[in-house]
Amino acid sequence: MGFKFCFNTDGSVKYENSAAAARGIVRNQSGEFLGSCLVFEAELWGVLDGLGILMDQGYDHVLIQTDNLEAIKAIQESPIGRSTLTLIRKIL
Repeated sequence: MGFKFCFNTDGSVKYENSAAAARGIVRNQSGEFLGSCLVFEAELWGVLDGLGILMDQGYDHVLIQTDNLEAIKAIQESPIGRSTLTLIRKIL
C-alpha cells in the first residue's frame, strides 16, 4: 500500500544558546506540495506560528520583525477582529 501524503520535517538547535528552529512540508502521492501560498501568506503563517510558540511559553509582550512590508502594513493597519483575512485576525 502506498502513501497518500508525505510529511517532511527538519529541525536544528544552536549549540551555544539552544536556539531552535523547525519546519515541515506536506506533499501528496504525486509529489505536489500541499498548502502552497503566496509569499505574503507565508510571512503571516510565520508570524502566527511564532506567536503561538511564544504564547505557549507564557510570553505576552513581543516585538515582531519581518522583512515583508506588505505583511507589516496588513497587521498594523487592520482593526482588531475586523480584518477580512483569517490569518491577520488570528495574529491580532
